[in-house]
Amino acid sequence: MIASAMVAVALLLPLTGIFFFRLYENQLVRSTEAELIAQSAGLRAAIIQYLSDVALGDFPRGQPVAPPKLAKGEKWSPTLPQLDISTTPIQPKRPDARHALKPVASAYLGLADFVAPMIMDIQQTTLAGFRILDFNGTVIAGRSEVGLSLAHVDEVGPALQGAYASALRERPVDNSQPIYSISRGTRVRIFAAMPVIHDGHVVAVVYASRTPSNVVKELYFERKLLIFTEN
Repeated sequence: MIASAMVAVALLLPLTGIFFFRLYENQLVRSTEAELIAQSAGLRAAIIQYLSDVALGDFPRGQPVAPPKLAKGEKWSPTLPQLDISTTPIQPKRPDARHALKPVASAYLGLADFVAPMIMDIQQTTLAGFRILDFNGTVIAGRSEVGLSLAHVDEVGPALQGAYASALRERPVDNSQPIYSISRGTRVRIFAAMPVIHDGHVVAVVYASRTPSNVVKELYFERKLLIFTEN
């Protein structure tokens, strides 16, 4: 019985390690999405402030959006992470931008000049990528693709209708070390599309993306906690 118990424990240890590995990896993905939500919310507030104070309501708007339905006694409707690396399908690399079908309104050109420095500052600090889209899905601010449309991208479509959406997409992995093959997090990039709603209508979308950290790197950073040394 003792020998059988020892064999069972020896067999369960690798499975237990894989379970906690996947759990930690999923937490890294969800925390990255939460960071993108927070950063996008800050840009969303700046965009709404600009349109309210500078454009003074003189600008076209997109789809009307009903106010969120709150549970009884609730005052807030937070945007929470949706991705789960164990169950969320990993989609192919993000489709290329297409030619825009409609011109960008002048008020949104001014918005682009206003928000572009903020995007650059956030990118340099967080390494996240950002595109600001108008209500038609045309990129008005970002490091590239300005003037092109992303309305056909799966996660952008719901945002243009007023709903937050996110996706896991494939990314190339430059590091060919075999140990990285056990981590799904090294092969994906997170994309998050947050609608900007003003006066009950979609006026823009904050489209953000970032690669989550991977478990191998995080374990290296925490190596001092994992290795017992004598004082």
